[in-house]
Amino acid sequence: MADQATAPVADPIAISIRSLLANGSTKAALDRAKQHHKEHPSAGSRALLLDVYLERIQALQRQDLATEAQSLMDLVKERFPEGRDRFLALQSRLQLRRGSLDESLGLLVKPGVTPEELAFVNTLIGTEVHDLALIANSEALPTNHPLRVAATVLDRALRTVVSGNGAGIDLALPEISWRSPLAAWKYLIRAIAAFYQGDAETCRQQLDSIPAGAPPARAVAPLRHLLDSKHRSQLSPAARRLVDEVLPPRELATEALRRLDRAFASGKDKQILSAIREATDLVRRYAPDRLDTVKHHIAADAYLAGLDPEPVVQAMGGASVRNAARARLLARVTENSDDPYEILTACTHWHEFIDKAAEEGWFSKKSIEAAQVYLHTAVIAGRVPPEFKYLVDRAPATERERYLPDFLYRKAVELDPSPDTFRPWLDWARRQRGRTGEIVAENWIRARPSDLEPHLYLVDRCAEREAYPSALKHLANAEKIDSMHAETRAMRARLLINGALRQLQQKRPHLVEQRIRELEELPEMRQGDRTALIDALAILAHTALGKHDLTTAAWNRIDATLNGRIASLLLITGMGRQAKLPFTHKMPDAGDLAPEISAQLPLSLARVDQLAHFARLHRMHYPISYLQQLPKLLPRHSKDLTAEQLEALGRIGTGTKWNDVTYAVSTVGLDRSPNEVPRFLLLRAAATRFQHDRARVCASAAHHLAVKLRDNVTAGRALDLLGGPPEKFTDEIVSEILRRERTSRTFSEFSSGPNYDDILDVPDFDYYGPDGEDEDENMFDEFIDARPPGMSADVARVLAEAAVHAASEGVPMEDFVRGLVESIGAPPRGPGKRRGNRRGGRR
Repeated sequence: MADQATAPVADPIAISIRSLLANGSTKAALDRAKQHHKEHPSAGSRALLLDVYLERIQALQRQDLATEAQSLMDLVKERFPEGRDRFLALQSRLQLRRGSLDESLGLLVKPGVTPEELAFVNTLIGTEVHDLALIANSEALPTNHPLRVAATVLDRALRTVVSGNGAGIDLALPEISWRSPLAAWKYLIRAIAAFYQGDAETCRQQLDSIPAGAPPARAVAPLRHLLDSKHRSQLSPAARRLVDEVLPPRELATEALRRLDRAFASGKDKQILSAIREATDLVRRYAPDRLDTVKHHIAADAYLAGLDPEPVVQAMGGASVRNAARARLLARVTENSDDPYEILTACTHWHEFIDKAAEEGWFSKKSIEAAQVYLHTAVIAGRVPPEFKYLVDRAPATERERYLPDFLYRKAVELDPSPDTFRPWLDWARRQRGRTGEIVAENWIRARPSDLEPHLYLVDRCAEREAYPSALKHLANAEKIDSMHAETRAMRARLLINGALRQLQQKRPHLVEQRIRELEELPEMRQGDRTALIDALAILAHTALGKHDLTTAAWNRIDATLNGRIASLLLITGMGRQAKLPFTHKMPDAGDLAPEISAQLPLSLARVDQLAHFARLHRMHYPISYLQQLPKLLPRHSKDLTAEQLEALGRIGTGTKWNDVTYAVSTVGLDRSPNEVPRFLLLRAAATRFQHDRARVCASAAHHLAVKLRDNVTAGRALDLLGGPPEKFTDEIVSEILRRERTSRTFSEFSSGPNYDDILDVPDFDYYGPDGEDEDENMFDEFIDARPPGMSADVARVLAEAAVHAASEGVPMEDFVRGLVESIGAPPRGPGKRRGNRRGGRR
């Protein structure tokens, strides 16, 4: 425990620099390390800078930029004398890349050489030297030096065995000691000799003896490839030429396909077409049974690469056969796109797959397999944005249905009427307008009357429409199926509460007492704060009946339950709004509250919203002054709240569109335990919806974490917010996203927050015109010249820049102006009476 207490706190800047090094961004890491050392010089920053310099030098070496690496090495040796031991290794490798080993070999005969230097030279020879002639011909060693003699013998033996003639060579090679750094070359020479003698077992044994880090290890992969064609190692060009000379013809075609993969990776059209032509010719000649499959994959890869299909077909020597395998492959390629045209193309391919698969005997058109394909296609078709529905309308009438999710879901449930098929249909229908969801639930009930889920959905939906008789009918059916189900029992409580409020709205308060008695008998209403809902109903009913003497006891009970009058007033006022009753209680302003009561505002609001969420109360009222206080109070009092209560405050923020409240909740929530982070990262995405890239990154990261934690509810909400598939992130990228979001603790509608261009791979845009002049600057100058009287030029420039930034982020001008007014202290507009429309009625 003591070690943990004294452990140093990791420097986030150093961590980010190490992360850049790990990703191979040595230039960016060097720039950041130099800036860090300049601004915060210390022994640690100097050591870090030295590490980055050495990594940069090695990167230049790997890029064959020996001159640049040597120049940088000379500079570093001058500035960092403390790194002498580390410079020795790099200097030797630089000389080795330039074709010389004399400086390092000279250490072997240097008087007073240290054991460390000897060990380094031996390690260098055993791991870095790939040309024995550099040692055999080196003038830095005497002719009779054991190392030079060993290198000369090995070089001569190697040149002999690679020609296929090992006769006359003593494969024991007694001149080379087993402790020599050149010992690995003995195994290679013996392996090559055994290969040409047809002794595969001895060859494998010798190859197994070659250490992985030794230079001869480069020959292991091609030799294994020659021994066993199942080995698919990446070969160097020289090794590939060797393999091509001895491989069987079918393997030549396989090698050509590997070269085609590398050509696609290069992105060069001419190289790709040439590789396609070579690969298909070899496959046609040596593996004709695989030609159509190869063509399918080439067509798919060419589609992803954006190549013109006609040259591709010509390079392949003709188009591929239209069969089920081709249709499925093309569907998979196109279905993950965000382009509406490609989404519809994917639907076409999946329909073709069903037809071709049935023709080829994969499965019947009336099978469960076909149902799953229809279900998958329905999910894809549902991703077409509403503004692109005209593309479906333009399709021929005979083909239009294949793009309609409702039709596709119907086809799926006709073939497989299981809950796993109905459930995605109902999930899709929930997001549609009108009674689509109810129609799907009714279809589900007709197909499977004993399933509970559609009955509960209809109860909830009818309650939302205030169709309480229908809701009670569906609830009765649900109770017949499973009266002990938690959601079924909660539904009865909600219906009783909303039914009582409906009776108050209809000015029949005398009927509410019966509802209250029924609620008091339900075990669900004795959990947590839920008794406050019963007391609130009693207060509203007694007030409406004029029985003011009976309200005192209810007030005392609800105050005790919710720990204060503020929470009681919030709940009763909200339920009064739900019943459309005139307001009889005025909420005190947040500025008039005592400090100890004000400190309880986050907890009071959270508990009331939890009750409203349970009872499905949609007309709750939260005073603006209270919402304004939440971002200030949460950092100090969030430890008093559970994760569920924090999430309730997040619901208040998103429901009232107070983004700063949602942002503040997400800020304190991201510091919670890892199991709670996904839901608050999703709240951060909701709070930054106007920052499109940031919201998408946060929602995708929340989905990634929720899936890992098996939190299906949060994962589903993330997909709903995204409106499509999430970005594919690794654990390391998600950790970086969390780090950036945790450090961004202040909300501002005029700041874009953390930049995620590096994660989303967004290209930089050139904002300058052809003459190099910033066009935005001209616009700002015009705005400044036309500024109102009394406004300074600096203020005008700040306003212009903020407006341009808001427009680039997609922020509506109305929201921009509202945020501007709030930022300078003017009271924001709160919810109030809606103005009538031109006809005098309500909107």
